[in-house]
Amino acid sequence: MKFRALLICLAIAGCTEVAIAPPGAAVDEIQAPPPPPFSPRRPESSDPLDPCFAGSYLDLIGRDASTIGIAETPTFRLIRPDSLVTEEFAPTRVNALVDPSGMITSVYCG
Repeated sequence: MKFRALLICLAIAGCTEVAIAPPGAAVDEIQAPPPPPFSPRRPESSDPLDPCFAGSYLDLIGRDASTIGIAETPTFRLIRPDSLVTEEFAPTRVNALVDPSGMITSVYCG
């Protein structure tokens, strides 16, 4: 039983990525590569419950808002904790809610 638990732990540990520093580089100099640029998925069909195609933007959830590469427009806005937000409902506008750490936590129409 202990052997099986050890084998499972080793299998899980083998699935993680480890950054390797180039020779002579300090450990503090290692930086993660930037995330790939975001591009919305193409909607599969016109859904009356998703008039702004927010489902195409679900891949934004969990990403840093400063790295998504999408400009705010009348049909897309980032709502940060310190943002002033108008209250009118625009069914074709995508809203991306950003938490205090800068991560996008939800995407919805409005």
